Amino acid sequence: MKQYFTGFFTASCLAACTFLFMGAHYKNTGGKQYFDNIIANSITVVNRDGKGGTIQILNKDAKTVTMFGNGEIVAYNNSGTQTAFLGATKEGNGLLRLDQNGSVMTYNENGKKTVFLGTNGFGSGALKTFNEEVKETTFIGTIENGYGKLSVNDHDGKVTAYLQDNLKTFNADGTMTGYFGTDEDQDGSTVLFDRYGNRGWSISGKK
Repeated sequence: MKQYFTGFFTASCLAACTFLFMGAHYKNTGGKQYFDNIIANSITVVNRDGKGGTIQILNKDAKTVTMFGNGEIVAYNNSGTQTAFLGATKEGNGLLRLDQNGSVMTYNENGKKTVFLGTNGFGSGALKTFNEEVKETTFIGTIENGYGKLSVNDHDGKVTAYLQDNLKTFNADGTMTGYFGTDEDQDGSTVLFDRYGNRGWSISGKK
């Protein structure tokens, strides 16, 4: 009897120690389980029916900032507004969507911006490239008046060629040297200027 009691007491102590040890890493509060750290070869997330399931990451205000599930990754800002979506369309095609003036930017090994692709300050799409000095070298996109624009700049960021509703070229001083487009009479026109911007030669397509 004494040996039985001793064995029972020893087992109880071991069980209590085990629960105390687990309690340092695991808590169950309000039906929710909390772990300080999880290390595993793989994790499978399903609901109670063995289907679906999601992983959500919350910020300090208990608002969801990232959600993984159903073949989707969704990101939210601190106000709870969706900012990014990676998943599939209703037709089953892959989709990456960036909201709230979203953009994609790349940087070189020195941490300097090299490419910008996204929404510009006019609420329209734009693609920009930058050199090592982070000077804009090319721009293609939509500008304020709704026109499409293509510009090429030199190493200092000064425009050397400009295409909007016409094509213009510029020298290193920023002076226009060439024009190809439409004149005031809606006829085709080509004009060449000297280094100072003075008209040197022109021709009209009017017959």
